[in-house]
Amino acid sequence: MTKLSQFEPALDVLFSERWQSLFAPGVLQPLKMPGVYLLAYSSRDLAVQRVEASDVYYVGMSNDAKGVGRRLQRFADGVRWTGKHYGARKHRKWKGRPHSEADPEQFYFAAVTLDCLAKKTLAKPSDWQTMGCVAALEYFAIARVLEQTSRVPELNCKKPYASPLPLVPQPLQV
Repeated sequence: MTKLSQFEPALDVLFSERWQSLFAPGVLQPLKMPGVYLLAYSSRDLAVQRVEASDVYYVGMSNDAKGVGRRLQRFADGVRWTGKHYGARKHRKWKGRPHSEADPEQFYFAAVTLDCLAKKTLAKPSDWQTMGCVAALEYFAIARVLEQTSRVPELNCKKPYASPLPLVPQPLQV
């Protein structure tokens, strides 16, 4: 069984990052390795603010050979136009329109990458293990948000929240 302690250092790095504007020029370029990312969607200016679990709108990951920056770019393109990123399509559906930089709410991101060769045909066993850790780290990040806020990030849910601070669904009373 996987223990949280194996992922704690990477989670601590991720949750100690500062938010960056998703649409700022060049911010996604350095993210050329697989990793996990957090997205915030807020009317508050979160740029350079430390990540708070309560601001996390979505947790995602990428094991793409071109890195997590490419996945974030697909999200950015998807909320503004169209695209193949599931979370971006879901956001557009919920909002009923494409995102505009003139909107009062803006997107911010934070990311952590893990060093490995993600080109599957060239990857060594240790690279495959690291890619498995990336996938697990996504779930541990969602768990940390849930632990600290009593909710799963909104865009990681099937339906949008009905209230500003929804709680974890309770068992039905019979």
